[in-house]
Amino acid sequence: MSAKRKLKSCGAKIASRYFYEMKVGLRRVHFFLFAGEREKMKSKQYTLKLALSAMLIALYFIFDRFTAINLLTNQYKLSFIPLIIAGVFLGPLWGMAVGGLGDLLSALIMPTGAYFPGF
Repeated sequence: MSAKRKLKSCGAKIASRYFYEMKVGLRRVHFFLFAGEREKMKSKQYTLKLALSAMLIALYFIFDRFTAINLLTNQYKLSFIPLIIAGVFLGPLWGMAVGGLGDLLSALIMPTGAYFPGF
């Protein structure tokens, strides 16, 4: 083998090792974030959480678009209530999913301007 070919071979080994370590690292992060979710997916509790989160997303949409309290120049919405319920009863990951999906769906179904996920 020539020196140039050895160098290419060595670079490919380093790159493949790097991607392997990155894949293993992502698996570790996924396992850390969703450590207890694997066992729950196989049970009825996962189905219950999924159904409750779907209902809370629907409530978020209704509260966000149809119920608003206008006082002078301020507008107060009640859309935080389903988010609190999801965070307390379903956990932080499910609460985050309810908030993100509820906001995205309410912006897609009834847009009131450009979508900005920062608010």
